[in-house]
Amino acid sequence: MCDQVAKTPKHHVVDYRTIAKDAPPEVRKEALKAVDDALRSHGFFYLSHHSVPPPLLAAAFDWMKKFFALPHEVKSLARRSKDPFDPRGYTIVGDAVLDQEHQPHTLGELAEARAKAPVEQRETLELGCPHATNQSPNKLLPEEIFPGFAGWLDEWWDTTMRLQLSLMECFDEILLGENASSGEGLVSQQDLDQSYSNMSLIHYHNMAISDIKNGTASRCNAHTDSSQLTLLFQDDVGGLEVLDQSTPNGQAKFVPVPPVPGMMIVQLGDMLEKQSNGRWRSALHRVTAPSSKRDSVHATTPSAGTEGTLQDRYSVAVFVYPQFDTVIKPLPGCSDKGPWNSFDWGSVQTAGEWWRKRIELEFGKYASS
Repeated sequence: MCDQVAKTPKHHVVDYRTIAKDAPPEVRKEALKAVDDALRSHGFFYLSHHSVPPPLLAAAFDWMKKFFALPHEVKSLARRSKDPFDPRGYTIVGDAVLDQEHQPHTLGELAEARAKAPVEQRETLELGCPHATNQSPNKLLPEEIFPGFAGWLDEWWDTTMRLQLSLMECFDEILLGENASSGEGLVSQQDLDQSYSNMSLIHYHNMAISDIKNGTASRCNAHTDSSQLTLLFQDDVGGLEVLDQSTPNGQAKFVPVPPVPGMMIVQLGDMLEKQSNGRWRSALHRVTAPSSKRDSVHATTPSAGTEGTLQDRYSVAVFVYPQFDTVIKPLPGCSDKGPWNSFDWGSVQTAGEWWRKRIELEFGKYASS
């Protein structure tokens, strides 16, 4: 599987050890070029040999399965509030709506698309920085009901935040060049103790493949992430796809991004697309049925005449944001306009303003229900 993905041009693979500070200079230079190429063309890359220990990652999926297997009334003790700007807590099917299938360039067009979007068959647990005192605390189940989860969350959060910070250092080197340490780059926009980053533990329900094919329901509709960066960890079920605009005939199409053991996916979001001045692309992606090649493995046929059912799917998405007072504009060294422009930002200036506009669209329907 690893070799197959590595040989596929649309699937860029970067070894984390080659972009580390102690990597040989020529090796690191070539690896950073590979990162730049991946984000210019597709907006994502696989990262192998990353710094999240396998036991910690395995525990993430164990905790997810335990949490989502709890009775609804127990999970609802951690229910997200109706305030769309209180981003933490448990969400059920239908709370959030994503849809950007046709790449709208204004928030108004995005709102219209989401009003008509199929219902996404997923539930999530939305979590933020466990140390932050500048925002609402995490909504966790009481320790006596779900013992040990808070301790795992602390370790997971600190580990993934250190990882994303090291990636931001690499991005600064690519975008700012010799001015990477000037204090004007991406790293300077981070405060790990009061971070506005957040993450989603996601459970995609089992569902009929026919519901996806006829458009009555979906796993996750096509969208870009509002963040600077997303760190994505997926199980082995498959179904993630990213829009590929580099096909030989020039016609964009969604292509599978299959799970690869031991690898995570680094995916660019709206804010960093704008900060790179369109040099890098905010990846339009969705979760659907796995490709036909894998349907025979991950779909079952309960009886003759039926098309089968997709099994449950789990993933962890860590969404990296700068401090919310950060003005989102091209970084020093990014004066040349690139080809990518997912949105017309209008009068939006800060990270917080953009987050609020995107989050209101995603959760506004739930807040008004």
